[in-house]
This record gives sequence, C-alpha cells and structure tokens, in this order.
Amino acid sequence: QAFMAAIAALQAQHGDDWTRWQWGDAHWTNFDDVVFATVNPLNKLFNRAVAARGSSFSVNAAGVDYDTFVMNSGASYRHIVDLSNLAASRFIFTTGQSGNVFSSQYDNLIKRWQAVEYIAMDQMPADLATDAAQTLTLNPSAP
Repeated sequence: QAFMAAIAALQAQHGDDWTRWQWGDAHWTNFDDVVFATVNPLNKLFNRAVAARGSSFSVNAAGVDYDTFVMNSGASYRHIVDLSNLAASRFIFTTGQSGNVFSSQYDNLIKRWQAVEYIAMDQMPADLATDAAQTLTLNPSAP
C-alpha cells in the first residue's frame, strides 16, 4: 500500500513514464543568500539553485529532506591534496570566489561543483601571480 502511494505521488509530480524520471528533477540544491534569501525581489538576484547529485547513501554525499527532496546538507568545499606533488592538488567550492552578486566570480563555480569537477590549486607564488585576475595588497599602517 505504501509502495503504491509512493508511485502515485511520483507519477503526479513527474509523469507516468518512470523511465523519464531523473533524480535531479526532484532533488535540488539551493544556494540562498544569508541576507536576501527571503526578500522579494532581491532573492531572485542573489539566490541560486541547481539540480543536485548524490544522496545520503552515495559517495557524493548529500543530505536530503525526504518530504521535499531538497538537498539540505553536503560538501560545499572539496579538496584533493596530492602529498607527493602539491602542484597536482585540486579543489572546488560551491557558488564562486566572490560574495559580490555583480561579480563574474559570484557563481562561476556552481556548474563545476555540480558536475563534481575540480580545478588546480595554485601552490607556487609564480603561478599565483600569473593566474590572478586581480591582486589586492593590504598593508597595515605604521603604529
């Protein structure tokens, strides 16, 4: 009886053809802004959402609210360190490198995070200087 009720609920949400059902159609990750998440219309500008991968039972761990199927926990930062060759280390971070919604770096990593891709973590000062789009130097004032 419970199984049939579950199938009926899934069909109501996703159609009768179960071969077309996709986990990502029901399972979403929301990247809600801390300040503007519930403020209309600013939430449309600041919040992001993508189809989620993984579950509580997969290598790509993702906690799931089983009433809504929304992802409610998971790895926001992934880092693979190659101790034999630090230059081969990789990382990925959700959303982007900037908290400024008007920056191209605000959400530039979401798709890569979703696809479980990684980017090189520059370790050498020369690499950092070459690859940097901008540099901000902070110098403390003299006492």
